[in-house]
Amino acid sequence: MMEASRSSGPEESIFYLLVPASDITSSEAAAIDVGGQRWQVVAHGAVPLRDQAPDYICVSYSWGEDRESNPFDPERKMSSRAQPALETAITALRPPAIWLDAACMPVREPARTLCLENMGAIYAAASGVLVVLTSSASTLVDKVRRKEAVGSDELKFLEEDDWISRAWTYQEMANSKAISFIAAASKDEPVNGEKLLNAVGHGTV
Repeated sequence: MMEASRSSGPEESIFYLLVPASDITSSEAAAIDVGGQRWQVVAHGAVPLRDQAPDYICVSYSWGEDRESNPFDPERKMSSRAQPALETAITALRPPAIWLDAACMPVREPARTLCLENMGAIYAAASGVLVVLTSSASTLVDKVRRKEAVGSDELKFLEEDDWISRAWTYQEMANSKAISFIAAASKDEPVNGEKLLNAVGHGTV
């Protein structure tokens, strides 16, 4: 279940995070219930410097073509993959805080544009980036996790995953301190990004 209510003004924050609800978070903040726990959107002002940032992860995923109502921003649609990607990240990592575009992108201008201009800094300040690939890539991720050789079939699944060709992918990878991969809906641990990329580089076509 999701609920939405976010105020906006001339000095609106450009940096929001999803955090577990507590006594200090507002009951009116945009929220989502995942795995029996409520997560709420909290404003953090300006994008923090890399060495002064709170502990959070960024969730990277491809939007695909399907859209649905965005409870965090009633004025805009969101990818139908946003909530599954968030649920996968929370189940896999239970991070202290999360940056997810569908929840954390400011609603109004100029905050929205400023946030987009600072995407590199947001990913650079995060403790890590979790890439949530589509479920079709699960065979590839599982083989890397088991340290098995990657073949043409697995490489094809990765090549066809539209995360590979999305506009933000290179920037997110280049700026992240640490990156890991997981397939949507997986309950296994994520795979280290360097290991996955090495396995793909040595894969047989």
